[in-house]
Amino acid sequence: MGELRKKRIVRWCALLCIICIVFALFGVVNKAYAAGSASISGSSVSAEKGDTVTVSFYLSNNPGVWGAKGEISYDASVLTLKSVDAGGIFSASEIIMGENLSQNPFVFVATGSTIADKTNNGTLIKATFAVSSNAELGDYFVGIRINQFINVNSEDVSVSASGAKIAVVSCLHRETVLKNVVQATEEAEGYSGDAYCKRCDILVKKGTTTPKYVNTCEHKNQERIVVTEATCEKAGLAKISCPDCNKELSEEEIPATGHIEAGLTGWKAATTTEEGYTGDIRCQTCDKIIEEGVVIPKIEILVFDMTMQTEDTYRRGSLTGLVFVSEAELDTFVRLEIDGMIPDAKNYILNAGSTKITLKPEYLETLADGKHTATIVSDAGTASAQFYVAAAQEEVPETPQGIPYRTLLIITIIAVIITVICVVLTVLTVIGNKKRGRYDNYEKH
Repeated sequence: MGELRKKRIVRWCALLCIICIVFALFGVVNKAYAAGSASISGSSVSAEKGDTVTVSFYLSNNPGVWGAKGEISYDASVLTLKSVDAGGIFSASEIIMGENLSQNPFVFVATGSTIADKTNNGTLIKATFAVSSNAELGDYFVGIRINQFINVNSEDVSVSASGAKIAVVSCLHRETVLKNVVQATEEAEGYSGDAYCKRCDILVKKGTTTPKYVNTCEHKNQERIVVTEATCEKAGLAKISCPDCNKELSEEEIPATGHIEAGLTGWKAATTTEEGYTGDIRCQTCDKIIEEGVVIPKIEILVFDMTMQTEDTYRRGSLTGLVFVSEAELDTFVRLEIDGMIPDAKNYILNAGSTKITLKPEYLETLADGKHTATIVSDAGTASAQFYVAAAQEEVPETPQGIPYRTLLIITIIAVIITVICVVLTVLTVIGNKKRGRYDNYEKH
């Protein structure tokens, strides 16, 4: 660290010596001006808040200069000096500047490295500033003052100097986008488009008219491109173009395809509780209804008569079932209900005339003794009847002649009565005869 500090002190001492020598040379010269007069002018730049910008000071009408001493001043509340660099007339090694950039005004000294004047015009010096992010919009000036300008003969050169300007604006329109572009065609001129700022949408630069397009293509190759597909009802569109020059040559209409029937959809049978529907005819391509159906009214509920073709009582053990007949047509039959329950179809036989149902004996055997209700339900209505299930009847023997039991019983009773009467009469007769015989014997004696 000690060595570095020593080197730095030596460097500063050498710099101060050079400055003293230059100032000594400037101090001893006479105030005789060289022929001609030079001018220095600062550039004008624009910047946004927070930007870093560089202003240049240009030397013109240069009659020949070997050394210069000047200072740059600025508004430190808005601008912060970041660097000062040689512009080209003097090289970087020929300009002596202090290291304290916060010095305002900032002093610089330039001397030629050869014993010859700089006679070219150009940038004398450049200063780079950081613009405060809180800066107000407006113009801020960077002043330059030339304390001394001399040629190689130590003669003062007359010079006028004007400062630079930094304009702080809301937007620099760094990025633009083209709008209103019109491609030139064979029939009409085009437009290059207007450049608008991508950030603030302000017109930055207007476009220009472009000449009509001259097409020299012979359109030997052509291709057909379908732009709009044809539908069932609407025609489509195809365009014929040249792929070599991308020119559209003609248009072609594609005929509508027409509807293709796909059969009935939405058909529904009417019931006693809901309306039916005849169904819609739809297109199988676009599913559009070609022909609408109509509503089928609800089926009116009717009560049909039901008759029995057998006795209304089933005796257990019988080989014959019970037969019920409803007036409803057989094709309207929906179901059979026994006491509100739906028996399996295997438990009955269904026949026409009009609707004839025979309950099988094996099913009747499963029912409890007593009264039951059979209901035939059809689309058009219902028919009900009652029947009974009873125990098996006792067998009564028949006479050989086949006389009914009751008749035989009556005959038997009458025969018994007659027999009793005959017996009684016979007994009475015998008793009477014995009495008469006793009397006769008394008389004989």
